[in-house]
Amino acid sequence: IPIIFGASLISLGTESLSPDLIWATLVSFVVGLLTIHFLFNYILISRKNFRWFGIYCLLLALFLLFFII
Repeated sequence: IPIIFGASLISLGTESLSPDLIWATLVSFVVGLLTIHFLFNYILISRKNFRWFGIYCLLLALFLLFFII
């Protein structure tokens, strides 16, 4: 994420961002942090739950791969 953010800043150069885009970026960052906090504190508390999360990630990746291709 920091690499993507840095590349975006470099590609923008001297252009300015609209306030709507700044708010959207800020809100998505906060929601992402809250989701990670919730996931690690309430869902992924045992190894058994990591297995289900891994299966979910694999299925989601395969679905997106077929959807994009």
